[in-house]
Amino acid sequence: MPHSLRELEAKLLKHESRIGTWKRVKAGPFAAHPSPYSEDEIEEVTGPQDYYVPVDTLVEAQGIWFLCPLCFDTNKGSIGTHWVGVGFADRAPPGTFSQNKEGKDSRWSVSGTGLDDLVLTPSIQLDTEHGCKWHGFVGSSGIPPGWAG
Repeated sequence: MPHSLRELEAKLLKHESRIGTWKRVKAGPFAAHPSPYSEDEIEEVTGPQDYYVPVDTLVEAQGIWFLCPLCFDTNKGSIGTHWVGVGFADRAPPGTFSQNKEGKDSRWSVSGTGLDDLVLTPSIQLDTEHGCKWHGFVGSSGIPPGWAG
């Protein structure tokens, strides 16, 4: 039986890049030792940070994240299940959401009005070295847990 995107905890998202400040361990011989670090070993860095912000409507969305349906079934729920991220064609900024194994942006055509009737084309094929390699469809009747073929 297909899973709904809601069952797979789907999130419609847009990408934002903000300038922020954070602390990191300075490079050097002390970088490998365990915490806590002294103030001399920490530096403040300011620069762009990427955020994926939930949005309420498909019109606003640049992409979607949902739990992998294959691993969701294998794990009998969300615990231990990884996320599938998909960037929408003509919406997702370069370098965000999904990339292929060569590191190039991968994008899907999207139709529908929201999570309940979302359709992505073509099929999605996860091709990671250590992942589950799920291959499937997101269609208006849900996401089958098995393979696309």
